[in-house]
Amino acid sequence: MADRWYELGTQALHAAMRDPHDLAGAAPHVQALFDECGQDGLVRAILGWSDTLINRSGIPTDGTPVRAAWMPYDPDDPNPQVKTADEIEPVARWAGRLLVARAALDQDAWNALMDSVPKDPAVMGDHVMELLGMIALNLRMIQDGTHPTAVSHG
Repeated sequence: MADRWYELGTQALHAAMRDPHDLAGAAPHVQALFDECGQDGLVRAILGWSDTLINRSGIPTDGTPVRAAWMPYDPDDPNPQVKTADEIEPVARWAGRLLVARAALDQDAWNALMDSVPKDPAVMGDHVMELLGMIALNLRMIQDGTHPTAVSHG
């Protein structure tokens, strides 16, 4: 049962990758993950999802500075414009910064970002689902060979 978080986290990620723009299929897996494994299991899954994207995208983890860029996803736009952190929704900004903190192995920034999420279950859920969607979309684009240089879909 100790690896249940891994099983449910993997199911959530795979469901999210099937349709990164509609996470309804992933939501029951995330809820089961939280219900069965608690916050510790959810954090382990978040680390696993983040590490999967970081590893598959080639984001450096050797101390090279990393920064997030947000590019709206629109398959019909051949020239999407990268947005700054100030131009996106706060929850997407949080998710991108969490990924940067993980890639930089910046435990203090990671902890501060995790602690910054209000403990309200709905707000926590919004943050987790934004992060999962961001990771799933990027992984899907890497898989399909259409990944831009931006890390986020915000």
